Amino acid sequence: MSSSSSLTPASSLAPVTVSSLPSTTAAPSAAPVNTPSTLKQSSEATPLLASPVHTHTNNMQSRSTESVHHLLEEDALAVSYSDDGEEIEVYQQQSFSTEDRDHQHSDAKKGKASHAKHARFADEVEVSVGDDDLVANGAFLPPYNLGDKPTPCCHPGWLQRHRDSLIVLSCVCAFIIVGAFLLLGIASLETSSVKLQDMVSAENIMVHLQKLQDIAMDSPNQSRSVLNGYNASAQYVIDQLTATHFYDVTQQYFQVPVYTELARPFLRKVSPDPIDFVLDVDYAGLRYGGNGVYDFTAPVTLADNEGCDMSDFSNATAGSIALVALATSGSKCELTDQALNAQKAGAKAVLVYSKVLTGRRARYYQWTPETLIQIPTLTVTSTVAQVLMDGVAPTATVQINTEILIVPTFNVIAKAKKGDPSSILMVGGHLDSVPAGPGLNDNGSGSQTVLELALRFAAQKRKYHSQLAFAFWGAEELGLLGSYAFVNDLKARNQLQTIKAYLNFDMAASPNYIVQVFDGASADNDLAVHGSTILQMQFQSVLNHSSIPYALKPMTGGSDYYPFSLNGVPSNGLAAGAGEVKTAEDRSLFGGLANAPLDPCYHQACDTIDNINQECLQYISQTAATVVEKLASTKNLTAFLS
Repeated sequence: MSSSSSLTPASSLAPVTVSSLPSTTAAPSAAPVNTPSTLKQSSEATPLLASPVHTHTNNMQSRSTESVHHLLEEDALAVSYSDDGEEIEVYQQQSFSTEDRDHQHSDAKKGKASHAKHARFADEVEVSVGDDDLVANGAFLPPYNLGDKPTPCCHPGWLQRHRDSLIVLSCVCAFIIVGAFLLLGIASLETSSVKLQDMVSAENIMVHLQKLQDIAMDSPNQSRSVLNGYNASAQYVIDQLTATHFYDVTQQYFQVPVYTELARPFLRKVSPDPIDFVLDVDYAGLRYGGNGVYDFTAPVTLADNEGCDMSDFSNATAGSIALVALATSGSKCELTDQALNAQKAGAKAVLVYSKVLTGRRARYYQWTPETLIQIPTLTVTSTVAQVLMDGVAPTATVQINTEILIVPTFNVIAKAKKGDPSSILMVGGHLDSVPAGPGLNDNGSGSQTVLELALRFAAQKRKYHSQLAFAFWGAEELGLLGSYAFVNDLKARNQLQTIKAYLNFDMAASPNYIVQVFDGASADNDLAVHGSTILQMQFQSVLNHSSIPYALKPMTGGSDYYPFSLNGVPSNGLAAGAGEVKTAEDRSLFGGLANAPLDPCYHQACDTIDNINQECLQYISQTAATVVEKLASTKNLTAFLS
């Protein structure tokens, strides 16, 4: 209720609409009082007046004094009208003491006639008021013109007269409110019932990829590597996940060695028959191959076997450039072991040879500063190895400038706030790129598919049986260091058994793609084989149903599924291919270009957003959505994978 400078709204006379009053020809029994236009109220009296409600009628001459007094007694009304009965004002009296009336009645006798007033009742009949107003039953009404201001709807009289209308209005409002809640509930139910596959799209993922592209272009060397755009990429993911309020988002920090070639390496055969070899054709640098500036000429020696044992290196190795055949897949040692053994045998450099330049890189699953390779390490073709060993006492020159820095980085882990924490379904992909390029396919495509899955799950607002966890790994390109840090930490705290399954997505949009499912039977740990095979079958079932051709890919340690499967956790996932070449037979099965890499921009500066195949991205993201949702909905994931 609005207040006036002359009235206090705490206690007032509320105006009431009166449709009709009994006719009268006589004045009320109370003596007429001339009402002044301005009244000085008693300081003890509480203002009790509200807006006057004016009624207009043409038969005021016939209203009776008794009827007016009866109206005052029943409805607590105060009535003011002129001697000739032409105008009347009616007020609801909420609290009006006898003392108050006496004060006002006494004051009224001292006043003069008030000015004319106008009023409106519900029946819209008009009447004018004379100058001499009377206060019925001793209640004086000072002039207070509010024009056409409506009757306050909180007054009891008004409420009583409009009771039926208010009941109907209340019912309508209640119906609207209940209906709105029902509609919201139905909308929420519809959202939660929509299949995740129908919510995920390549178009949405491309929005995230554009953001990663922008981040890479703003970094010093236009990449998203650990030392460049990785942190900004991770912050984008964190912001997206945190905004859903569906996940607990954490960062897991760890230390990593970052290897950088500060200058292009150089390799030459000095004697006999000197020859300069061609970089990236005849030889290439290998990660972690040296820490410093090297420029020397030394004899070339050949290691026995694969160099997996110290006994494979003869006494002649000391001070020489050691040639070592690349360890075959499934060998008992890694490339790192071969180089470290040569270093321990006193070699000044290691040349690892294979039929073609190997794409394999030295990996440190659990590294220490002492295990880092400190001598130059290059990959060469088998032809170069043969040329180097041709002749008596061959010598070669190696020039290399490299650096290894120990720096902190982190994983981003998002765990759903709902679900069984003893049964975790983890979905992940690495977020970092190589320093050579922005890495939009490797692995912006996989990591942003994981992000889109996480966002769509959050939009469903459902509680699944298993707890969902989404991982964005750091330092994968340095040797799966982020996923290894995570698995090793869980093992140390005896919590690895809470991860019931891990699904990995690495390179989901290769231009010349082949959809690849990991072969569960090839898992390195027998404990993971059965569960990994069941996961494989889930992907195969969806792809078969969608008539999407696919190939099986060995689980040989090329991505972040490996630390999980190696430690017995059922693992699988999807990929679209890296630098491997598509054969003519592959083309007949999967289309695309024969004799061309699946990703011609693999680990190169051209791995930009233009390198993304959206058709492939759609296939892989929707297949992933279907499988992840099915597994998350499985009541007993452990039993399902057993």
